[in-house]
Amino acid sequence: MNLVRRRIAAAVCGVLGAGALASGALAATAAGGVLRPAEKRSIERLLDRFVPAAVERQHPLRAYELATPGFRAGTSRAQWARGELPVQPYLARGRQFHGITFVHRIGGRIVFELMLQPRPGSKLGAISFSVAVERVRGRWLVDAFAPSATFAPPGSTSRILAAPDYGPHAGPDDAKGRLGAAWLAVPAAVVLLVLLVPLGFLGRHWLRERRAMRAAGGPGPIPPGPRRDGGHASHST
Repeated sequence: MNLVRRRIAAAVCGVLGAGALASGALAATAAGGVLRPAEKRSIERLLDRFVPAAVERQHPLRAYELATPGFRAGTSRAQWARGELPVQPYLARGRQFHGITFVHRIGGRIVFELMLQPRPGSKLGAISFSVAVERVRGRWLVDAFAPSATFAPPGSTSRILAAPDYGPHAGPDDAKGRLGAAWLAVPAAVVLLVLLVPLGFLGRHWLRERRAMRAAGGPGPIPPGPRRDGGHASHST
């Protein structure tokens, strides 16, 4: 039994260790790399074209050429021309969109946050987008463009709403100020994995012991013990 307990403890430690390594790798990735000034200028020029064309829906077909093949996957040029593209619409203020907060980079892929402000008179607040750009054949192209948070409009109660469940065709008014189920599924899956791995190991070990006992013919008969009246158990002949 001690051997079983040691194996279960080892399995639990392995699961927790794997989780720690994954968290460490994500942290290292998030902290890695820099955004060079020349790259930042090129990306800002890309955003000055992409935001009006795609986000504001002024010329969505022009935005098609500014997106990577991976970002366009599952959609056609005709859909982009009709405004059916995987980017949430938003009417932003200004003509330059340089509010970049660098997050991390992996090779030729750079991830950053882009803050957009609403146009004057709008009832909406500012919105932050998580954006990924990738260098393809010497050009920077948009590879992801998803809302990450919305802010209350000026003059209203201050609040920030995380929006992981924004749809690509939904406007900011359609977003709900609550966390999506995916945010709760990740920690629940980790806890469930930690519980199921040791239980599965224990169950497999128990089945192996049962099969071994059956193969050996099972335990022998229990010898008769003394009777309570002081006599001895009788044996049938």
